[in-house]
Amino acid sequence: MEQSRKYLITAAIILLGSIALGYGVYQIFLEYFIKPENVPKIDAYIKRGNYTAEGVEIILKIRNVQAVPITWDDIKIYLKENEKNWKLVDVHIKGYISGGQELLLGTFRKGSILRVRIEYSDMIIWESEFQV
Repeated sequence: MEQSRKYLITAAIILLGSIALGYGVYQIFLEYFIKPENVPKIDAYIKRGNYTAEGVEIILKIRNVQAVPITWDDIKIYLKENEKNWKLVDVHIKGYISGGQELLLGTFRKGSILRVRIEYSDMIIWESEFQV
């Protein structure tokens, strides 16, 4: 009886230790291999531009970027109009993103509802909704 009790306690300790070790390895894997180390923070807003015969020009204006300097090539900007599918915005600007820069998102009809999303390493770092 005493011998089987020792085996049971030893087995429980090995099992709990294996679970704890597996969880620790999993957390380290998440931290260093899946999530980027420094995620940038972007402060931006959407504004109306010129009125044309096709509609209203909509512009994404960057206020500032914090935590990590990033380039326009590092991010992806997606746009959804009136709950349709997301489409990737073609960015013609090169170099580092800085405050005061503007990106023309396109020309849209009055009454349209736009959702704009900025992604960095497949993580959403900024998102906004705007009615034209």
